[in-house]
Amino acid sequence: MMLLKTIFLFEWQQLLRQRWMLVSLLLFMLISLLSIRSSNRTIESRFIQADSIREEYHRDYVTALQRFSDTLTDKGKATAKNAGLAVMVNYWLPQNAVKLPAPLAALSLGLTDIQPWYQQIRYTKSFEEANDIPVSNPVMLFAGNFDLAFVIIYLLPLLVLVYCYNLYASEKETGTLTMLMIHAGSIHRIITLKLLFRLLVLATLLLTVNALGFILAYKQSFPSFITMLLWCSATLLYLLFWITVAYVVLAFRFSGTRTGLYLVSCWMLVLIILPSLINTYVQKKHPLPMKDEIAAYRRHQGEEIWNTPARVLSDSFNRYNPQYAASINPARDTLPLSTRYIAGYYDLLEKRMDRVLTPFQEKIKQRNLHFETLSNRNPSSLVQQWLNSLAGTQLTAYQDFSRQSDIYQQKWKTFLYGFHIPEKHLTPADYKNFPVFQYHAPALPVHRLIVQAGYLLCLVLLLTGAGVYIFIHKNRTS
Repeated sequence: MMLLKTIFLFEWQQLLRQRWMLVSLLLFMLISLLSIRSSNRTIESRFIQADSIREEYHRDYVTALQRFSDTLTDKGKATAKNAGLAVMVNYWLPQNAVKLPAPLAALSLGLTDIQPWYQQIRYTKSFEEANDIPVSNPVMLFAGNFDLAFVIIYLLPLLVLVYCYNLYASEKETGTLTMLMIHAGSIHRIITLKLLFRLLVLATLLLTVNALGFILAYKQSFPSFITMLLWCSATLLYLLFWITVAYVVLAFRFSGTRTGLYLVSCWMLVLIILPSLINTYVQKKHPLPMKDEIAAYRRHQGEEIWNTPARVLSDSFNRYNPQYAASINPARDTLPLSTRYIAGYYDLLEKRMDRVLTPFQEKIKQRNLHFETLSNRNPSSLVQQWLNSLAGTQLTAYQDFSRQSDIYQQKWKTFLYGFHIPEKHLTPADYKNFPVFQYHAPALPVHRLIVQAGYLLCLVLLLTGAGVYIFIHKNRTS
């Protein structure tokens, strides 16, 4: 206990004397605050856009209702009649599906800038370019996502390396190592206690930055306690991993320059080389078909189905949608451009497109799953995905938003088709019964995060064991 107090007091005095170290700690905090401010602008812009979408819809909704009230003129009567047509409601008032940012989104933007967060819902699908975007590794995203997660993933390890690389060499060069060994009995014990002090200093700095991030990232709701706890746990485990890497390299007792070079090499391996190799391997293992082929198939099928006889399309719609059988009128439905002809066109096009898109989306799913499995073996990618999942900016969150949007599109289609197919008119009261989209964020994958934390701890224990072995081996051979 006396040795611990002596070394900690000495390290504290050294920290206060080494202005470059204090400056580096202060610089890390300033960069962290700058990253939070920078990513906050992206999230603020997202909320502003969402408010604009909401206000524009409300304005169009009020305007559509006002069309019912003007019936004094012939033009007003025609407008009021159109306001009750389902096809006009679908045109004037397309519904909006919006995914608002989660409370911690400003701390880890993840895929926020490349995944769709807003969809305009009509009762027919456009089948434009697929929304599924393959996962990219962090090295492809860091230039555009300057957030707190980037600072922690990329810059925190550099701070650890700067603070620890000359731990052994400086003591040896100044001649204090021999004196400390008289009290400690071994170099291993001295370096362990010195690293422990550095771990506590950096952990305090990291928790302070996290706390400031939670406060500054506040928008419409504050993150839950479990979310903040998991965020802090992820960042502290990541810090512990890099402290352990420094411990292993220091066990070889190289000079300060060699130790620094080896630590920088470890940083490049974990943060650049491994993610790049994983991404290259997955792209080669799971190549995706060109989306131009899907677009060409969409155009071809659209032309072919449009030239199908009206009777065939009407019968196809009736066969797949028996719920509208009560309003069948063969004389009217078999006319070109009839309601059932148009509905049958979109219904058949959707079914044919699904036959092509389903295998394509399955390939994307397998590709992303393979990428995630491999990435979870790399600590930096694992922690990046961990932080993204807590911030609601990971790929699965946007895929879930797309799934919920598709479900809502079917609800909107069912609602309007209840008027459109029987050719009934909506009333102002029916406007109040529009289905409303409510995005439900996926539950936190606590079990998976615990497994990932266990994996990181196992890595730390393995590295610690390797460091202890190297220290013992060095003592025997010296």
